[in-house]
Amino acid sequence: MASVPEIMNEIYRIINEETIQINKYGSSNDTKILEFMNGEMHNSLFPLLKKNYEIAEKYRRQRDLKNEELFGVMREMHQMLKHLFEDDNEISVHLMSSLGARLNTIEESDMDFGVLIAELNERSGELNKEKFDNARKKLETLGFIKANYFNIENPTNRYFAFEKMVCGIVVEVKIRDTSTTQIFLDLHNQLDNCLSEEQITIYTFTKKLLVPHKQAYKYFKKILYESAFSNVEGGFVFLMP
Repeated sequence: MASVPEIMNEIYRIINEETIQINKYGSSNDTKILEFMNGEMHNSLFPLLKKNYEIAEKYRRQRDLKNEELFGVMREMHQMLKHLFEDDNEISVHLMSSLGARLNTIEESDMDFGVLIAELNERSGELNKEKFDNARKKLETLGFIKANYFNIENPTNRYFAFEKMVCGIVVEVKIRDTSTTQIFLDLHNQLDNCLSEEQITIYTFTKKLLVPHKQAYKYFKKILYESAFSNVEGGFVFLMP
């Protein structure tokens, strides 16, 4: 068995090593840093996490039973959102959630969708308010309400989040620009389609162990995402606040 303190110590070691790499190479060398993080995940952290495989497998089975209900809600919401925007060929709807990768924990009951709008960001970087308001008003007809407008002054990673409760589950929809979001779709594709069943089992259980330890939890997801991002062209290092 690998204890939580052992896991946390290894996570912090990797993050500290990454910080040294960033200070040494700078953000212009993200590829080198992502390759380093991928190596640390597979050669160091994962073998440690794998020591908990037996108990992780039991937890995974319990989680999968819960997911049967969540998948039903997810499919229904996905179809509803696609139908809502089917008359607008500039808009596409995508699942962008740990649920799609089957990395959600039993305690997690939310699901995230992206409503991606072509040229939501104008060439000047300004928000196309007409396109945004059109999407917002349509979401409001389904009962979605404003949750958070994030990074609105930065067109490279701005989004507008709306939420509603469906069968006791928080459904979050984020309005985003298509072009600036493609890299995140590529990341989700890696997580959704390229992890082994063993990896899914281990990573899910590790998230469960780390939920009470917020900083370690964030750092673990950072390592996981950057490991996946090492296989995505244009992948970048996630800078933590």
